[in-house]
Amino acid sequence: MPENNNAHYNRLNLSQRINIEKGLGLKSFSEIAKGIGVSPSTISREVLRNRVRDKSRRYGTGVHRFCADEGSCTVHGLCSGCDYKLCRVCRRHLCTSMCSHYSRAVCPRLIGPPYVCNSCTKKIGCKVERWIYDAGAAESLARCRLKEGRSGFDLDSETKQEVEKLIVPLIKAGQSIGQIYLTHPLEIPFSEKSLRTYIHAGVFAELTDFDLKRKVRYRVRKKREAKIAKDIPEHSYADFIALPPEVQAAATELDTVIGRVGGKCLLTLFMRSCSLMLIFLLDECEGGDVIEALGMLYASVICADKEFYEIFVALLSDRGSEFCYYQLMEMLGVDDDTGEIRTPFFYCDPRSPEQRPGQERNHSYIREYLPKGSSFDGLTYDDVCLMASHINSIPRATLGGKSPYQIAQLLYGKKWLDLLGIDYIEPDKVIRKPYLLGR
Repeated sequence: MPENNNAHYNRLNLSQRINIEKGLGLKSFSEIAKGIGVSPSTISREVLRNRVRDKSRRYGTGVHRFCADEGSCTVHGLCSGCDYKLCRVCRRHLCTSMCSHYSRAVCPRLIGPPYVCNSCTKKIGCKVERWIYDAGAAESLARCRLKEGRSGFDLDSETKQEVEKLIVPLIKAGQSIGQIYLTHPLEIPFSEKSLRTYIHAGVFAELTDFDLKRKVRYRVRKKREAKIAKDIPEHSYADFIALPPEVQAAATELDTVIGRVGGKCLLTLFMRSCSLMLIFLLDECEGGDVIEALGMLYASVICADKEFYEIFVALLSDRGSEFCYYQLMEMLGVDDDTGEIRTPFFYCDPRSPEQRPGQERNHSYIREYLPKGSSFDGLTYDDVCLMASHINSIPRATLGGKSPYQIAQLLYGKKWLDLLGIDYIEPDKVIRKPYLLGR
């Protein structure tokens, strides 16, 4: 096994997953493992656990039967009164769900290393269900799996009743949790920290944080934010300024608008090419939520029969911790044929909002509906789409009296705007007051 400089096991990070994706089909698992400093079994488990079905539209979207005998099958008459001669050419029903002779086609690449179709030269005309390993999707799946594993409480009802019967009268009498653990060390089958977590989450109906004297005296601890390095090669604002002027003029600015601290927030994208502002509702102002929202944006672009890098030629954001996963964002604009990053990501200089002027100006429109200090927790997807529709229908002098919606429709088509839930509002019907959202 290769030497590991770390004393403890470390989970795979995004850069390692990118190296795995590049090496699949071209190198053996042992060669890939040696390059990133892990064991070959780690690569094998990673690929099997995080591979996804290939849903690329370039291979067609017809009915896939994945039958081993699809090309030579002569079965007919599975449906009574059917006019088709052969069931395998029927487009009314899926014959594999009714045929007793059906056997699923299997590719040797999927049941043994590399377990995926990356770098396969026989994709065209392939009759087998395809699986691929994508570094961005693998990172997202790993984060979701980690989050799910840490959610919920491992506490059965019988244990809960026994502990509750013990601690409720003692805490109501003013005793601290530390004192209870000193006098009953063997009667509570979990740690002191877990008990405090259970009380805070309301697991015990008769206890709240107000029953813990010391709990209400201290401020809530802030979460440790992911820090963005000061100097990231090829991703600074100086690198952005070095781009051709036409690319800078068509770049997209990213930022977030905060409501109540710790609650929901808004992710905004200002497109310099047409002044269109896209708005997404996030449950938390964290990197994972930003990636999820951009994944929805990517899906809308693909469904509109366009490429992500055709619309978003460059991305520019501030140095907020929610934008720490710049590598994943750049993966959205990768050219599938060449592997080239076509949508580069850049950071503004610290405390320099003037480097994103369009974004800052457009946030004033949002504050007309959601004043500072208001909570976003009651907002829904429909509310955000309604607000975006009215904001993008406001005529702008900088656009010759046209609205961002009208310019975006000319540049990118109405289908994409419909997929985003943005509609055109007549100028005289545009509302710029909080009562638009029922506030």
